[in-house]
Amino acid sequence: MALSEFTFKYVAQKSVKGQALADFLAHHPSAEMESMEEVEIGFVETMRNNFWTMHFDGSSTETLAGAGVTIESPEGEIFPFAFQLDFRCTNNQAEYKALIIGMEMLQEMGAQCVLVLGDSQLVINQLLKEFKCTSWSLLPYYALADQLVEAFDRISFVHVPRKENSDANEMAHLASGMHFQTTEASRIVKVSRRTMPALQDRGVPVEIFVVIVDLSDWRYPIIQFHNNPEGKHDRRTKYFAANYVLYKDQLYRKFANGLLLLCIGGPDALRVMREVHEGIYGAHQAGIKMRWLIRRHGYYWPTIMKDCTEFALGCQQCQIHGPHHRVPAHLLHPIVKPWPFRCWAMDIIVATDFFTKWVEAKPYTSIYGETVITFIKQEIVHWFGIPETILAERGSVFISEAVHIATSELVIQMTHSTPYYPKANGQAEASNKVVINVLKWMIDDKPRDWHNLLSETLWALRTSK
Repeated sequence: MALSEFTFKYVAQKSVKGQALADFLAHHPSAEMESMEEVEIGFVETMRNNFWTMHFDGSSTETLAGAGVTIESPEGEIFPFAFQLDFRCTNNQAEYKALIIGMEMLQEMGAQCVLVLGDSQLVINQLLKEFKCTSWSLLPYYALADQLVEAFDRISFVHVPRKENSDANEMAHLASGMHFQTTEASRIVKVSRRTMPALQDRGVPVEIFVVIVDLSDWRYPIIQFHNNPEGKHDRRTKYFAANYVLYKDQLYRKFANGLLLLCIGGPDALRVMREVHEGIYGAHQAGIKMRWLIRRHGYYWPTIMKDCTEFALGCQQCQIHGPHHRVPAHLLHPIVKPWPFRCWAMDIIVATDFFTKWVEAKPYTSIYGETVITFIKQEIVHWFGIPETILAERGSVFISEAVHIATSELVIQMTHSTPYYPKANGQAEASNKVVINVLKWMIDDKPRDWHNLLSETLWALRTSK
């Protein structure tokens, strides 16, 4: 308070910790420390030229384990070794075992100055005392490796990337993948390089497979490009050919999600469209739905959308039994449900889930309250669980006392449409219309056989959505 009239400002003293010592050493470096850093940095390159060099790696599989070691002498001679371990071990244990085997071999060769290179950060850093070995399964290996270090006058451990340790890695994988006989203790494997295929050396003729495609087919220029990429091709073919693959004499179209669709054309495309539109599981769908089904079954050609639309418009059965398009008098009011099979719309006797639009139907000769109860239990509850709500019209079979008792026992809320608007939101009626239209297309020959084709109709509807 006495100095408040002056311009002095009090600043609290910051704590002095290790940063002060670090700042002091940075401003006053020691000449001895600089010389030590230069020696350590240049040590690795010096050892590569004047010392023994050893690469090690380990490999462990479900059945076997192997150790790979490559030793390079100061004169530049390289000695690769592969050892199969006859006991179960982890990958880190196999790495330690490879290191121990290599150090023992160097000790037998009389090496005194050694540079050890490996791609295992755990093993290298534990021997450099940067990591602490806390695993009980690795402690015996670590202790033995640390003991072998004392046998050399000078030894250094350096971590290298896997690509620089490829020779030892190949030896380890070779040992872990080779199966010995019971009486075998070792095996000599000779690997040689061939500059020509073996068939040409022996004079055996090579059979060449050629994909035969009509010259007017859209696939012909693309197949020609893949058979001879260096030939003369137009710019458009070169651009689009990158999206296709020629595999086992078949042309496939590649997509961004990694799928391959078989490319077809001509009579094959017409046969596929006919099967999808009016085949055993065809529901006489429109062109867009036909294209979706064809690609779902693994087929492709460039004009698939145009061809499917023209085929659907030219279907005679669709023209005869097709629905008349009418604009509704007012906007529809959709009912949205949060999860599947929570609410069903029922009519005589078709049930539709509001969420997934899954349709269940069953033919009956006559409809009673007991029939409705049996349908709810067998076709809805036993397959999809107990729903929360069932919406039905005010028919006598739906408002009967037996139906209300059965739904109350199952804790199902039975809701009915109002007399003012008996069709509710039209979900059940829409499903009825679709089922009836598909049945019309399928029962031209035998109209009285509709009940036997109902299951095929439902199958077509379910697989085409």
